[in-house]
Parts: sequence; structure tokens; C-alpha cells
Amino acid sequence: MDSEKASNSCSAAGDYYTGGLVGEISGGTISNCYSTSEVEGLTGGSDNIGGLVGWNDGGAVSNCYAVGSVQGDLYIGGLVGLHSTGSYADCFWDSDVNPDVNGIGNIPDPPDVIGESTTNMKKESTFTDASWDFVEIWNIGENQTYPYLRVYPAGDLNHDGRVDFFDFAIAASHWLEGAGQ
Repeated sequence: MDSEKASNSCSAAGDYYTGGLVGEISGGTISNCYSTSEVEGLTGGSDNIGGLVGWNDGGAVSNCYAVGSVQGDLYIGGLVGLHSTGSYADCFWDSDVNPDVNGIGNIPDPPDVIGESTTNMKKESTFTDASWDFVEIWNIGENQTYPYLRVYPAGDLNHDGRVDFFDFAIAASHWLEGAGQ
């Protein structure tokens, strides 16, 4: 699965390989995404439950986070339930929401999967310190919201999905309005 700029905010339930965004990734890339889903394993033997991914079997996960609660029986992770192979870069999970789990269910203190408090997860600096792009990809309501994906590129003043001369004309017009005072 190749995913870029994805989000999910619902609930997920299953027995095995259940994630807030993806159940299983075998190869491919997941980047610039997040999940606010509550993820719960069904009763009696629910394994590999993760806030974002249930099982990573060879995928690359970068610039992603998960903030929903996770519950299950074995290999429960704030970001990923079970890690077989693959890589992670600059990923986060809310450790206040899930204080009793690791970022990855079968790996204690994995590098580049960082547990942060809810307060820190609502600060831009937490993510910009990890080189997240808050100009073109991400936005945040400082101290109020978790990061969210931008709908329009920065500078797209007429919201047509691109930055061009028309946007410059809008900016110039507004600038000239204030120049005469």
C-alpha cells in the first residue's frame, strides 16, 4: 500500500492485525498520515493491535502519528501492534492516551517512534523538531489541536489547488489596499 496524506477518525475492531488506518502493510510506504481512531481487539485472543498499523511486515512508515486508544490481548502498540520488518522515521503516538503500551507492541522503545504527552502532541515544535513540513503538508491549532493535513497549499489564496499568478494578484491587491492609509 502506498499512502500519502491520509487520515482516519473512526473506530476499528478485529481479531488480528487491526490498525486505526491500516491492518497490515507488506512493503510500500505510509507517510504523512494520522489516525485518531479507537482501536479495539475483539474479546478472546486479539493480537497485533496498533493505533495506526496492526502489523508492519516490510513497510516504511514516516511522519505519521496515532492518538486513539488501543486495546487488545497481545502485541498492542500506540502506533504499530506487531513489527516484523520495515522502517520508521519521525513517528509519534500519544502516551497519555495509551500509558500502558509501547509505540510498537513487540519492541520496547523503538527509535523514531516517539511517545509524547497530549500537551506536546498539540505543539508544532514537537513535529518541526522532527523535520515535519508545516508549510505545505501539515497545519496545527497551537495548543488546541493535533496536527492535521492542509487542504490547500500555502499561498493558494483563491483555493483553486495551485499557487500561481492569480494568487499573487490577490496578495498584491490586499497589500495595495493598506498602502493608501
